[in-house]
Amino acid sequence: MSITLGADPAEINLNVIRGATFRKKITVSAGDTEETATPVDYTGAIAELQIRNLDDATEIYHTMNTTNGGIVLGGITGEITFFISKEDSTAFPWEIGEYESLEITYSNGDREGFSRGTVNVGRELTQGN
Repeated sequence: MSITLGADPAEINLNVIRGATFRKKITVSAGDTEETATPVDYTGAIAELQIRNLDDATEIYHTMNTTNGGIVLGGITGEITFFISKEDSTAFPWEIGEYESLEITYSNGDREGFSRGTVNVGRELTQGN
């Protein structure tokens, strides 16, 4: 998936299968037009998002960030990888959550919130190891 930064937050929905490892990689570019956009440099940046209860936004279901490995930034490539371990997804008692903002803090201190979305957890279909 590739997105170009603009004035409106991009919607990035995450669809997780309970009991499975989840990875989703996106490439983020910025520029005046899609044709002239270049990858965003995430060197030295940190990122975080919190998945929350749809009905009660104060209840946090899961936190993903660059410290816990739930978000991996690709430096000059503009890549962002979302990661949820199979152990974490197995333990999710909820089926749908939302995050209001994927927040990126750059090495110069600038902070950007550029996406929002839902997180859907599908039921585990097999009981394998």
